[in-house]
Amino acid sequence: MRALRRSWLLGMGFVCILGAATATHAQTRSGTDRPGSILMFPKVVRTASRDTIIQITNTGNNINWVHCFYLSAPDGGGYCGATDFELVLTRQQPTQWRVSQGRRVNPTDPFGDPGAGFDPGLIPPVPLGFQGALLCVEVDSNGNPFGQNRLKGEVTVLDDDNGDVAKYNAFALAARGSTQDNPLNLDNSEYESCPRQLTLNFTPRGSLDPVIEALGNAALNSFVSTNLTMLSCNLDLQAGVRSNGTVSFVVYDEFESPFSGSFPYQCWSSIDLGNTPQTTGQFRSTLLPGGAINTIFAQARLTVSGAGGVAVAESAHSDQAGVVGTAASNLHTAGAAVGTVRLP
Repeated sequence: MRALRRSWLLGMGFVCILGAATATHAQTRSGTDRPGSILMFPKVVRTASRDTIIQITNTGNNINWVHCFYLSAPDGGGYCGATDFELVLTRQQPTQWRVSQGRRVNPTDPFGDPGAGFDPGLIPPVPLGFQGALLCVEVDSNGNPFGQNRLKGEVTVLDDDNGDVAKYNAFALAARGSTQDNPLNLDNSEYESCPRQLTLNFTPRGSLDPVIEALGNAALNSFVSTNLTMLSCNLDLQAGVRSNGTVSFVVYDEFESPFSGSFPYQCWSSIDLGNTPQTTGQFRSTLLPGGAINTIFAQARLTVSGAGGVAVAESAHSDQAGVVGTAASNLHTAGAAVGTVRLP
């Protein structure tokens, strides 16, 4: 009996070890709620009224060198020209900056000043009118890719005119080992793979705001619009060339009636889910059969060809008085696609 009990306990120990190993592997899946070695911030903007605050944290107990790249798309069509800078984060160090101001290296910044605390390095400002993305990669002290899976990031897009804010989390890809090479292979062997499928729940453009409707304030004529920002997982920052692909989609209304189609995407794309389709493609209007979604809510399921990609949605609620409130959200991800990031 004693031998049987010992065998049972040994078996349970093996199961526990196997379960722990499985759980550890599960914790390294790419996503927005875990740290990783590559951070992707799909939406970074600076206009006359809107600005973006970037927050990056080293969650580990070792020093972390980080190489970052602003990816600019001045034509809105996906040209990913890169401006790079480097960060050095001490253990457990968070840092933040406004993209319009960047961050200086000034150890005398007073307490409470935006530049107070340990300066991670000189961060350049982006020019007025900037729209694009930010990519950050863990490296060693010599600038070579080095995976520690200790980075996490958050973004706040704010309107300085009315105080409105919208927040989302950076998408993190974990390294499978510490020593990596360039290019970075997002193939689930060197780094985790990128998502192939994206799911978005949204309110079709022109629909009355369901919250205002529920409160019985339809007279305010509050409407909802949604913008989708996509960043490809195929990025050649060395040559600065565009990456091309196709997004196929199926949109379901509340009656589960499907509308399907496709549109081209490039390195970076900003897509208005409502206006007449342009080169980047939009939902509703002439892109969908019948020209419109006639329910308040809808779901879009997107399949990204080639290297896959990540995306952020931002919904804007506006009324006839000109009051606008925005909210950003990360899209649900599924599937796996092999991408490549080539650093300069």
